[in-house]
Formats: sequence, structure tokens, C-alpha cells
Amino acid sequence: MSGGGKFGFAGYAASVEVIAPPATQSVATSSTGNYDNAFTIWQVGSTALQFESGANFTAGSGVATLSAATFNSRRDRSMGFGAYARNNGTGTVTYSWNLGETTAFPTGTICTIEPTCAYNQIQDNTVVGVPAVPTGDPLGGVGLFVKFSSAPSALDAGAYTVKCAITYGGTTYTTTIPTCTITFT
Repeated sequence: MSGGGKFGFAGYAASVEVIAPPATQSVATSSTGNYDNAFTIWQVGSTALQFESGANFTAGSGVATLSAATFNSRRDRSMGFGAYARNNGTGTVTYSWNLGETTAFPTGTICTIEPTCAYNQIQDNTVVGVPAVPTGDPLGGVGLFVKFSSAPSALDAGAYTVKCAITYGGTTYTTTIPTCTITFT
């Protein structure tokens, strides 16, 4: 055949976007460091004092103890929870925290009255403090907290979870859900 013209076909350009699967989204005590799948816990009254740093967690399960006598003598009335949402999100990233109660203290429960009890929907909720005029309620942390209606006693226990739903790139990912059992001694 003699070639008086070019033979060809209309090709289609393909665009393939390769998206790496997300790294594990996790609750941690800081942006980097050893305490992944863990959170901090603070006793709060006129000041905030951290009694769980994340060091007592193993594979997302923690056990913390706290002296009832010390808690009561400080006139503490609540517990605040600190956490950091580790993720590899880019662009616009939103955070939706949740404090869960698997076992309630006999005299303590998660607060529900807003605006005192509202989630802090940011990535870094590691700092727990007190308001300028202390009320016995924490300022900061994940926002919701455990409030005591009366003094706890030795052997009172409660178990709590902290998780965060992280949305970016049009998809929502849920973090690991660490749990901590807290027992008064």
C-alpha cells in the first residue's frame, strides 16, 4: 500500500488521580510522641491538675487512679479530657469530637448543659485549664467533661472514651477510640 495519507485514530487522554489511603487517624496526647491511642485527664476545681498523661495506656486501653481524699480536699468538682487528633488531612480539615461514657461514676456524669458544655471542634485540645473566675468546670480540652454532683468515694470508678471524626477531601474518617477506666483510691 502506498501511503497517501496518515492512518490514525482519535485517542483519549486519561487522567488518573492516585490517592494514597489515609494513615490511621488517631487520638493522641500531642501531635508527635509516644502516647498515640491515648488521652490526658485532668482534675479540675480552682486549678487544673493533670493526673493521667497517657502513660498508662496500652493498645488504646488505659487505667488511671486518683486519690478521692486529694480530689475532695482540693474541692475539685470535675474532670477534663485533653486530646490531639492525629491525621494526614490536607486542605480544609474539620474535627468533630466525642466524649463517651461506658460506665458512669456514681456521682459524676458527662455534662450536657450548653454553653458550659460544648465541644471544641479543633485539632489540638491538649490543654485543660480553668476560667478566670473558677467555677469548678474545666476550660479547654475536648470541651465536654465529667461533673460531680457530690464528692466521690474510694473505689468509685468510671470508664470514658474519646474519639474524633475528621473530614477532609470529602470523606470523614473516625479516629481510633481509646478507653480509660478511672478509679478513685
